[in-house]
Amino acid sequence: MRVWNLLAGIVVPVLALLAGGCGASSSDECHPACGAGFTCYYGVCVPGGNTDGGDGVVEGGDADAAADGDADAEIGADGDADTGADGDADADAGCSSGDARCSGDRTALETCSAGGAWESTPCTLGCAGDPVAHCQDWDISNIPDETLLSAGVEGTESWATPDENPYYLQFNTADGAVALYDESWSPVLQVRESGIGPDERSGIQFTVLTQPGGAPELGVFSFQRLDVARNVTVAAWGPRALVLLSEEDATIEGGVFVGCYGNDQPPVAGGREGGVGPGAGGGAGPSIPDVSGFRDGGGGGGGFGGSGGLGGGYLETMRGAAGTPAGTPELVPLEAGSGGGSGGGSTPEGRRGGTSGGSTQIVSGGTLTVRGWVDARGCGGLSTYGGANEGGGGGGSGGGILFEAPHVQVTGAITANGGGGGAGGEGVPGYSDGSPGEMRVVDPAPGGTQVTGYACDGGSGSGGAGVAGGGAPECSGDADLYNAGGGGGSAGRIRINGLTRNITGVLSPALGSPAASEGELHLR
Repeated sequence: MRVWNLLAGIVVPVLALLAGGCGASSSDECHPACGAGFTCYYGVCVPGGNTDGGDGVVEGGDADAAADGDADAEIGADGDADTGADGDADADAGCSSGDARCSGDRTALETCSAGGAWESTPCTLGCAGDPVAHCQDWDISNIPDETLLSAGVEGTESWATPDENPYYLQFNTADGAVALYDESWSPVLQVRESGIGPDERSGIQFTVLTQPGGAPELGVFSFQRLDVARNVTVAAWGPRALVLLSEEDATIEGGVFVGCYGNDQPPVAGGREGGVGPGAGGGAGPSIPDVSGFRDGGGGGGGFGGSGGLGGGYLETMRGAAGTPAGTPELVPLEAGSGGGSGGGSTPEGRRGGTSGGSTQIVSGGTLTVRGWVDARGCGGLSTYGGANEGGGGGGSGGGILFEAPHVQVTGAITANGGGGGAGGEGVPGYSDGSPGEMRVVDPAPGGTQVTGYACDGGSGSGGAGVAGGGAPECSGDADLYNAGGGGGSAGRIRINGLTRNITGVLSPALGSPAASEGELHLR
């Protein structure tokens, strides 16, 4: 409309001049010649009309009528042209205050200002028009309070490792404390004091959330930005699953450990002891007497992303049941693994099922980059000690690992492998116990090896594309075989959610297996 008013302001003075008379005729030429877009009328260049070289004339009608007609025609022509231009502009700019729409490529939300102009706001997750135009957000898995993603702030004090040597950064999900230790586990720095809520010094907020269905509680740490340096391992401690929320980008160059530290240590990050959990391996059946003593069965391996391995036994009734798959592929709720079953026998030393891996959920509001490693291993089942010859325990399953961000890049190693089953008979430390589900990509954790000559080995754990724990040998083909081994633990679960996902690293369980998958964000 500004163009319309400008042209009207030019035409009106010209008409006033013509009404006063110029003493010229309609056939007079204009000197100098009229420019493009103007016509000569009674020696005066006026907008519009025929412009043959700038010397065209308006035909017909009296002077004033012709002038007014020309002026009206000009205004009408410019009005039409301007209306068309403004019509296009209206499609882009003309609007009523409060109107909203998505940009053509759905990457921005356009809202109408009080002045009637469209203003654009980029939408990180895209723009949707149902029920009204809005920038999309997403429902973070297992986190009902979306404000927790932005609850971390810049702390009043910054910190860094003293040097490039390895360090452990321990997150205690029991009380929210965060502490730095050197590689011999000597304390170096208290980064965050214990307590629920915000922490001004570190800027890290700690929150406890419950989950349905018997899943472990969540210990949620909120950051403004999470960066794990190459020489730092985030080490979970405490019974709750570890959740790390970063409002901005998150980068893991070092490691995150939420697995089993050892069967002589308490489970961490929601992990479970032998025989405990929704997919726990079954304990061995009753032992039976024989001429040289009792025959003992092995415990079943814990299940989670797959089935645990069946324990060994001279009779079928003696074999510990394989643990069953548990949880969901989406890791909603955020589940951890289950422990292996106990081997048969009566002495308290050994024959315990392995402890499972715990679970972690790492979320970024921008890009989550994992160039380091994340490990949620289960521990192997135990053999027997203290002079006894009994059945071996089943291996614990791997735990759960969930990544979620608009953009996820994984070039490192992500593993949640189950532990091997313990061997039967009198054990030798470091030899007869099942191996933990270490960061193996292809070969599963081996079961324990018997050393007495009248016992059997344990079953292997899980690794790579194989998500089930290995079954222990039956230990029944020879009358001299008395003590069976435990079954191996199954793989845990891995889930990666994002709008874009670039996964070129190694995963065990492998993507495409029943225990590892990708998914979209739940947009709204």
